[in-house]
Amino acid sequence: MRLTKILLLFLGIFTWQFASAQTTNIEGYVKDIKGLTLIGATVFIEGTTTGASADVNGFYFIENVEVGSYNLVATYIGFQRQTKFNIIVKSAGNQLYNFILEEQTTDVGEVVITSEKSKVSRPKETPLSTQKLSANELATYPGGNNDVVRVAQSLPGVSPSVGGFRNDLIIRGGASNESVYYLDGVEIPNINHFSTQGAGGGPVGLLNVSFIDNVTLSSSAFGAQYDNPLSGVLQFEQRTGNTRKLSTNLRVSASETAITLNGPLFKGDKEESKTSFIVSGRRSYLQYLFSLIGLPIRPDYYDYQYKLTHKINAYNTLNLIGVGSIDNFTVASSDDLDIDGQATFEQVPFIEQNSNVIGLSWKKLFRNENAFMTTTLSNNFLVNDFSRYRDNKNKEGRFFNNDSREMETKLRYAYNYFNNGWKWVAGFNIQRSDYSNKTEDLNRGFLYETEIDFMKYGLFSNVTKSFFESRLDVSFGIRADGDSFTEDNNLGQTISPRLGLSYSITEKWKVNGTVGRYYKIAPYTILGFRDQNGQLANRSADYTRSDHYVIGIERILGPASNLSLIHI
Repeated sequence: MRLTKILLLFLGIFTWQFASAQTTNIEGYVKDIKGLTLIGATVFIEGTTTGASADVNGFYFIENVEVGSYNLVATYIGFQRQTKFNIIVKSAGNQLYNFILEEQTTDVGEVVITSEKSKVSRPKETPLSTQKLSANELATYPGGNNDVVRVAQSLPGVSPSVGGFRNDLIIRGGASNESVYYLDGVEIPNINHFSTQGAGGGPVGLLNVSFIDNVTLSSSAFGAQYDNPLSGVLQFEQRTGNTRKLSTNLRVSASETAITLNGPLFKGDKEESKTSFIVSGRRSYLQYLFSLIGLPIRPDYYDYQYKLTHKINAYNTLNLIGVGSIDNFTVASSDDLDIDGQATFEQVPFIEQNSNVIGLSWKKLFRNENAFMTTTLSNNFLVNDFSRYRDNKNKEGRFFNNDSREMETKLRYAYNYFNNGWKWVAGFNIQRSDYSNKTEDLNRGFLYETEIDFMKYGLFSNVTKSFFESRLDVSFGIRADGDSFTEDNNLGQTISPRLGLSYSITEKWKVNGTVGRYYKIAPYTILGFRDQNGQLANRSADYTRSDHYVIGIERILGPASNLSLIHI
């Protein structure tokens, strides 16, 4: 009897602790598009009276929320209501759910009361062919395996590479290198392990999904600030580190293990720090899985990612971000290999590849609160060593080697101005490119070497405005690009205008259309090619040009869904 009572007591304690652990908190920040805190903004769980107001720092804190899935809503007078759908609230390790609200624009001086249901919204610059995925959608997408590019391949108009074993983004039949990637405004040449120079994609993505707040894919009518896209722009917005408390996340998947640390720096006894960080490291164990199932190939990779945010004051913020990978592709002998496995073992090359991107951005809000600027300085490099051996087992008798390196240093500046419903952005980009390649084939007695170093530059401007009580959205942008390497490409010859229009016929029906011209410089593998006399053969290579004409009709089905019919 005494033993029974003791067991019941422990069971009661365990049940109470388990139940108490099933409630947690939801927290984050509410700001406007310029970065100003919206003091007093209301954030609540849809369908309930549970919520909180933002404090002087724009921080809200909702207590005693049961574990589960919710829609989280943010509202503020004069701003468009915003909803985060299907957020997953866990007992521990929840991310910050931050809101960036846009002002409501009308052409008359009266207060307009709209339905409490949020509508599907798109950027005015890109009213068509835009898809946005939240962090929760990325993490729970069937078959995505926490790989953001693999999830993007399932979107309308996008297809994977032939065979489906690479993370190439092929948009409407374009080449895999016609899309560009931006991480918090920093351009990244490739976001995959074991990438191919001169092309996009690779078998495994290198971005940690634990960092990602949302992803936006634009497959037409790209903003004028993006240089070099012909098919698509994939923008990744990262989470900002928690300024109040430290958290750790460990994720184990079918092919890798990742650990993420997130929290404040130099906090001391203050409630909130001005500096925060989020950092992660991942390690694959595909090599062990392939060994268990008897395959001779051994893909092995590490990657790392970090973001450091420092708020200098209410008007100035610095962000330091970085992402990189260490990739090794080798083979291993086994007595159990069949004929096909042995042939693979003897022919597979050894690949050593390192990549790194680091970027420092400064966002300054001007004191009149109608404008802000962003300045970004970044550097990225890729080192690729490809070798073949006569004796793969002992890694001896190398008869072929390709050692290729490329590095880019970029400065980007953008000035954003808001006034009476007008939004204007203008800026420039400057880039130094450094590429080298050395290829040696001993069987053929062939040695090839090349190296190029040049500057690339561009200017851009874009203006947007809504008319007729926000029924008509108009966006016009223009950019021009040039470089110091090719002979016939300058700012005057690569002018690329683009126009976007969106008209709301009714509250549920919209007609959208875009037209634009886009330019892309040739890959380094083409620009650096030398003929038999050692001369650069492609200095006269023109930029590749793509003209887009898109029209579509859109039906708003609900606050989180819509149906579009598009003709290209």
